[in-house]
Amino acid sequence: MRHLALGLAATLLAGAAQAANIDTTGVRSGGLQYFGQGSTLTLGQTFTPDTTQTSLTGFSLFLDRIGPFTNTGPLDLKGYLATWDGSKAGTIRYTSDVRTKPNDNNLAEFAFATAQALVASQQYVAFLSILEINPAQTDPRLFEMPVDGTNPLAGGQSVFSNADSFASLTSSAWDGANRFPRFDSFFKASFATGTPVPEPATLVLLSVGLLGLGLARGRRARAG
Repeated sequence: MRHLALGLAATLLAGAAQAANIDTTGVRSGGLQYFGQGSTLTLGQTFTPDTTQTSLTGFSLFLDRIGPFTNTGPLDLKGYLATWDGSKAGTIRYTSDVRTKPNDNNLAEFAFATAQALVASQQYVAFLSILEINPAQTDPRLFEMPVDGTNPLAGGQSVFSNADSFASLTSSAWDGANRFPRFDSFFKASFATGTPVPEPATLVLLSVGLLGLGLARGRRARAG
């Protein structure tokens, strides 16, 4: 009985779910353009966490320079995480410090460390924007966010906004909210792993196993 109880407990503990990280940086199929020039000042990616992805530890978005254009200089920006209602950002959950895309041809990864508790099946948006820094940007700083169209992420897609104020991101529909359902921005998200709370039936089985272990010990004590 003791071995049965211990084996049952080990089996239940081994069933703990592990969080799967998100990575859509596989094959470059194009890019969201032109970030930092004219009207496109916000680019991002939506995603929907599952039940194992409720503790976000960090995310990354990427920018590249569009050749053969000549940029006038680097571009300052910030990274954000917000809820997503299907057409626009909702509650801003995270705002980064100022980051800079150098004026070069190298693909730049903007990585942000977070400690955000997410709700499974709630959609979120991670994005880069210059609206809180320079909403009147008119210099030809031509950058783009690479996209992958080979393996669409369930519950996510590339999005962009041509809003000229940061407040508009949470009050008006984004211009590219549903325009590219088959494409994902180059995006990474990492999640902490954890042991889910056992369901009631699981708790009953575990209790029965431990009860059996206790009874077996009691019989041995009386026999002695």
